[in-house]
Amino acid sequence: MASRVCETKISLISLITEDKQWFLSHHGLEARETPKEYAFCAHAINTPNEPFIIEDARKDRRFHDNPLTAGPPDVIFYAGIPLVSSSGYPLGTLCAIDDRPKKLSDNQIAELKKLAKLCVELFEKRKNEFKNNALLAELNDKNELLKETQDIHQIGNWELDIHSNQVKWSDQVYEIHEVDIALDINKLTGINFYHPDYRDKISRAIENCILNGQPFDMECLLITAKRNQKWVRATGRKVNQKLVGSFQDITEIKSSNYKQKLILEGTNVGTWEWNVQTGETIYNDRWAEIVGYTLEELAPISIERWIELVHPDDLEESEKRLNACIEGKSEFYELEARMKHKDGYWVWVYDRGKVLEWTEDGKPLWMYGTHQDISGRKRAEEEIKRTNLLLEAAQQIAKMGAWEIDTVTNATFWTEEVYKIHEVDSDFDHNMTNAIDFFHPDYRPILTEAISNSILNQIPFDVKCKFITAKNDLRWVRSSGYPILKEGKVVKLIGMFRDITEEEDAKEAIIREQAFSKQLLENMADGFSVVDTYGKQIGVNKALLEMTGFSEEELIGQTAPYPYWPAEEMDKIGVAFRQALAGVKNSFELILQKKNGQRFPALVSLGILKDENGKPISYFANIKDISYFKEAEMAIIQSKEQYQSLVQNIPGITYRCKNDKDWTNLYISNQVDSITGYHAEELIGNAKISYGMLIHPDDQEKVAEVVSTGLANNNSWEMEYRIQHKDGFYRWAYEKGTGVKNKQGEIIYLDGFVLDITDRKKDEEEIKSLLIITREQNNRLKNFAHIVSHNLRSHSSGIYGLLELLHFEKPEFADFEIIKLLKSGTESLKKTVEDLTEIVKVNLNMEELQEIQLVDIICKNINSMSSQISIEKIKIINEVSEKVKVKGVAAYIDSIVLNMITNAIKYKSESRDATLRIFCEEEYSFVHLYFQDNGLGIDLKKHGDKLFGLYKTFHNHHDSRGLGLFMTKNQVESIGGKISVESEVNIGTTFKITFKK
Repeated sequence: MASRVCETKISLISLITEDKQWFLSHHGLEARETPKEYAFCAHAINTPNEPFIIEDARKDRRFHDNPLTAGPPDVIFYAGIPLVSSSGYPLGTLCAIDDRPKKLSDNQIAELKKLAKLCVELFEKRKNEFKNNALLAELNDKNELLKETQDIHQIGNWELDIHSNQVKWSDQVYEIHEVDIALDINKLTGINFYHPDYRDKISRAIENCILNGQPFDMECLLITAKRNQKWVRATGRKVNQKLVGSFQDITEIKSSNYKQKLILEGTNVGTWEWNVQTGETIYNDRWAEIVGYTLEELAPISIERWIELVHPDDLEESEKRLNACIEGKSEFYELEARMKHKDGYWVWVYDRGKVLEWTEDGKPLWMYGTHQDISGRKRAEEEIKRTNLLLEAAQQIAKMGAWEIDTVTNATFWTEEVYKIHEVDSDFDHNMTNAIDFFHPDYRPILTEAISNSILNQIPFDVKCKFITAKNDLRWVRSSGYPILKEGKVVKLIGMFRDITEEEDAKEAIIREQAFSKQLLENMADGFSVVDTYGKQIGVNKALLEMTGFSEEELIGQTAPYPYWPAEEMDKIGVAFRQALAGVKNSFELILQKKNGQRFPALVSLGILKDENGKPISYFANIKDISYFKEAEMAIIQSKEQYQSLVQNIPGITYRCKNDKDWTNLYISNQVDSITGYHAEELIGNAKISYGMLIHPDDQEKVAEVVSTGLANNNSWEMEYRIQHKDGFYRWAYEKGTGVKNKQGEIIYLDGFVLDITDRKKDEEEIKSLLIITREQNNRLKNFAHIVSHNLRSHSSGIYGLLELLHFEKPEFADFEIIKLLKSGTESLKKTVEDLTEIVKVNLNMEELQEIQLVDIICKNINSMSSQISIEKIKIINEVSEKVKVKGVAAYIDSIVLNMITNAIKYKSESRDATLRIFCEEEYSFVHLYFQDNGLGIDLKKHGDKLFGLYKTFHNHHDSRGLGLFMTKNQVESIGGKISVESEVNIGTTFKITFKK
């Protein structure tokens, strides 16, 4: 009929369910259902009060690519009238469909609405028929259920004629009494079945009911005809001249009530019973215990006790919900409320109850319920709420939000911070297309490819892009996403969206400062070296290179001892570094060596660069060649050997004194006058003043200790201290001395010399001032190595490009030997720069350590190399648990695992089936990760000392470069780990990598 009205080929009556469209009636279409996602009717019911008409679906963006439009049944025209139930719920539609565009007249639409209304009326009529039939069936079922219930629950009924005292029992009552149904029963014989203790009680209840019409409900003990004792419940009420009632065997119920009591005690809940009519209230011990009382302390017990203890703010809601339950508006009474504990604090309880007994006139009689202490759960909920608030605050502070893409529906979700970054209102209608449009045109392909690749290959992505907000502000953002899988397919992408404009601006500022830092370093006269917290040298200046003769490539990336540090000086260096870590500013002398082996003395001053929290981030050393000073010192030593003839001419004091407490001078040279202003005669025999009294008060204790320690250890000493001139000022003195023993081995004299080193000390002060400047330069050295590697790569690429251009312009030159050598050398240089760049990245790109799940990275690498693993026929056994987590940098651990797997593949043995077992062991705060293969193995006696060296290879493999193990060791150590190896030739190799937990 709808087809005739609308002059269409198809008409349908459809019902819409959660996932499908069903056709209750159809004309011109054989199908009985379609998926809801393709259904036009699913759109029609969204506006239940209006017709939904599509005159040409091919021109409608919602349906132009719909399979029902693009293919059979070719839905081009659609007109649907929602079928709305009497309760206002849209059920489906009455619709007309055609394969050609069409426009309905107002009259046709009106007729279609009438037909739709008729359909709804037919639905309602059919629904009422179903409902009436169901009610009839339900009534029959209830009658049958009543009979079965009486049998199951052992309930019978009885009747007593007040005038004749004759009694009528149902079959169930006879069965409870265990008597034959033919037995003649009257009032007296019925009462005699009760236990003697209960006969008077039941007699009085019956008489009271007869005389006063008072109903009764009693639980009594019964003795059956077979002398069995049973608990029964007898009820009765007066109806005209008869008493009628029920009679139930409750023996099992009595037993179950005891069990119920045990269950309540086991679940640790309080119970309450409340007579709604009288206010009588019964609590169990646990109810009182929850609020810190005993039942005796709560007496007299009534509903008023609950009102006194409940929080005033919760009382109104409690009364509201109680009334709803009592009035039958809700089945249960439920409330989470606070009750005041005896100790004054508030306890949270979950209060739940139900009216289970009613009066004869339908009023609520008894209500039963429980109290459960939920204070712990409430505290946990508050903690979760507080955590969520902190998370929201953290996102605002970090300018970071979260997003989600449903890959099935293309629906998108943004958190509040994402709207803020886009500078749009929170009601902005976003989708995949307009979200990507916010990105700078140069970066849209990058983001689109990253999302597509994540969905296709089921991998995460992390990109930095330029971004244009709704207010046309240019910003930098970082967008990262992670695929969510369901049944092996990506169903969602979730990710993070962060405004990193300030960070990127800061990086640009750092790059500008680097140029200034480099210029400053290159103009320093002293050598300068920067070392990271793992001991790797990350920066040197031109002066140090000239001083030592090494190239920058030979020093950068080296760990202690550095090439210009002799091994015998390491103990002294270690002490100096520990002092620097303790905050002691110090300078010390070292013997350094040049590349040609020549050694020279140097004065080294150490410093520490710390972050804002006082944590060291790098160390630096200012190195000054003091060969000149040392030569002067050597001249002094040589002069001492000529003491007898030259003693009065040397630029210092020579002396001999007694080994007593005052160091009484026996001899002192005339040079004492130029240093102290006192003549030698004034000091010999301590005639006017002792030499010890001239020592600065702050240095006297140290001098005494040095002399005492020197005599005790090796009978000599040397030290520096301040000495007072006769005119009151102080000069710096250097003293070296030794003890002179008698024949008995006793030290009786002290011989030595004292030099005026005031000028040298002034030089040291100058060095200290230079150190302050050096510290300021240190923070500009962080990217020094990056600049150098970048420039080398640029120049090597330029040379390589020129050779390619020469080959293009003059191809005949390609056969010249010198051109071949030049090209080969350029390619080697380019490769070396690439290798060094990778090493620099390991040494410099240190990130904050994060908690990382090892098995994810291992599985990712196994999956990504599955093709090569299959070709090489190597079996990989991964025994690492999902629970194992380590501290590290994800990129480094990924590279470490990749190198270990590729090594096992490269150096597998062709004489047996190749296997690689990956497993781990946990020990205290460390995780040991093992890669155990059965490959070619390594001769550790021959190669062990250079196993992790740069460009060291141990097998003839076409792809061996000698870079992998070097980088792996650097990466492991840069995150605080260790790597070791056990190997046997032709047996296999086991690498052990230790990570922090």
